Amino acid sequence: MKARKERKMKSPLKKKLTEKEYSALVEMTTLTLPEFLGYALEKYPHIEGQEFYEFYLKQRALRLGRPLSLHCELTPLCNLSCKMCYVQLDESNAGLHSILTTSQWMEIFRQAIENDVYQVTLSGGEAMLHPGFWEIYDYLYSMGIRITIFTNGLSITNRAIEHLRKKPPQSIQISLYGTSDDVYEKVTGKRVFSQIEKVFLQLQEANIPFKIAVSPNRYLYNDMENILQYLYNKGYSFQVNRNLLPPREETGRNLKDIALTTNEYVDIWTLYKKTTNMHPFSEEIRDNQDGISCSAGMATCHINYKGEMNGC
Repeated sequence: MKARKERKMKSPLKKKLTEKEYSALVEMTTLTLPEFLGYALEKYPHIEGQEFYEFYLKQRALRLGRPLSLHCELTPLCNLSCKMCYVQLDESNAGLHSILTTSQWMEIFRQAIENDVYQVTLSGGEAMLHPGFWEIYDYLYSMGIRITIFTNGLSITNRAIEHLRKKPPQSIQISLYGTSDDVYEKVTGKRVFSQIEKVFLQLQEANIPFKIAVSPNRYLYNDMENILQYLYNKGYSFQVNRNLLPPREETGRNLKDIALTTNEYVDIWTLYKKTTNMHPFSEEIRDNQDGISCSAGMATCHINYKGEMNGC
């Protein structure tokens, strides 16, 4: 077993500067990018240039109201049938809805890039089931876009890993639905935990960055301790999502018997802290007296498989 890596939460730029310095830096984002970077790097040489670059782009997007990041739901189709999924449709009812073609998505991305978008998340359903996934991926990669893929991992074949090794994404986020085939079957309808475990190892061996996401729900609640211990012992980067999204009407699902209670979430966060020796919420969230900031609809936006745009 590889030695477990300590996971550290990145301190936000706001925590590295005084309130006055931070406010002044926000004002300086009216400069051109080269002018801003020159000023910031000279004044704060102890802070990495990448942080200033991303800060500048986000502040500019907020000021102009032009998103720099897109979350794109390529398809509602999936090779799993998770009981709590808010979007998944099977082929029999997906045909009742208009799903964007590859050429339509390509036109959206062309326009987005012309308007300064530089980050794109590809999701679904299962994003990799879209017939034009690799054409879309290669186009975004060729344009220098930072790509994140949300996936359940089943479509990450040997061929896909070789493709991703040559053209690596910024990150892959893989949903985990338990630590055994029995739990997986309860949540997703398929006994595929062993298959997903192999994908984790293959990505690790290929040095392709990935993160694991867990969405607590009624069907895997009793396995949460095993899940947290498994992920921590393996040294994988992971997150535990804080809620389930309400399923859309066309899915025919509801969260009535699936969502956890507030007390059950508290139990999970307590277990998280005990297992990892880390606070489940970032320092930025815990210390922000002004509430949690959100850039949805300003610096980011969401486009669903029908081409409808929303803030998130």
